[in-house]
Amino acid sequence: MVLRLVVYLTYTVYLLGIEWAAAIIGQRNRRAAWQDAYKWLVVLCWATVVVETSDQFAIPLHIKAHSLYNIWAYCETGGIVYIQLRLLSRRWAKRLLTAMLIVLTLGSAANYIWGPPLNDLNPSFQLFTMFIQLITTCAALIDILVNTSDTPLSAQPAFWLSAGMLFYCSIFTLIYIAEIFFRSAALVGWYFMACSTVANAFMYGGFIACFVTLKRQTHAGENNVRDLPPVRHGV
Repeated sequence: MVLRLVVYLTYTVYLLGIEWAAAIIGQRNRRAAWQDAYKWLVVLCWATVVVETSDQFAIPLHIKAHSLYNIWAYCETGGIVYIQLRLLSRRWAKRLLTAMLIVLTLGSAANYIWGPPLNDLNPSFQLFTMFIQLITTCAALIDILVNTSDTPLSAQPAFWLSAGMLFYCSIFTLIYIAEIFFRSAALVGWYFMACSTVANAFMYGGFIACFVTLKRQTHAGENNVRDLPPVRHGV
């Protein structure tokens, strides 16, 4: 019992810590010159902080937050798909992600209307949203990899965003499959925390790397502008 409590508290501190870190780093590095998609990523990080922190405050009060997570699953997935859509360059990828947004909206509406009560755990719906994120992330990575730009992948913010999301979606897909097929709550609980720790490290680590790369690009652009010779106006 004591071990379980210690592990749970450690996991909670870790999860909130990495979420707050991503939001704060994104906010501190945010610049007006950034593409709108990256500005929305900062907003998404702060929204995640609000949802997760609210959930942790609800637990001691014995308030079920399942309905919050069921609604947030749609909002978070829609936000990720929209952000990746804004960063794409190829028409086929944009069409695919637009279709995924429509499928996500229709599937979520059907789940909320005809699915289990909103305040019940619904791993099937969570799995559905993970599949949407996985498909869109793979499309985004393909779009990045076939880019003819000479910029290395490590210098592309979108690569860090999508690479982190790829591991996150893959791991959480396995988590929700286990929740559907395994009946042992204890087993699923330990399995969930272990896998979630790794998955969130990849996702928020990718977000942080994305923000840091954007900061470097912005500073490099500002330095290039300073190095330009002054413009002389003729009489």
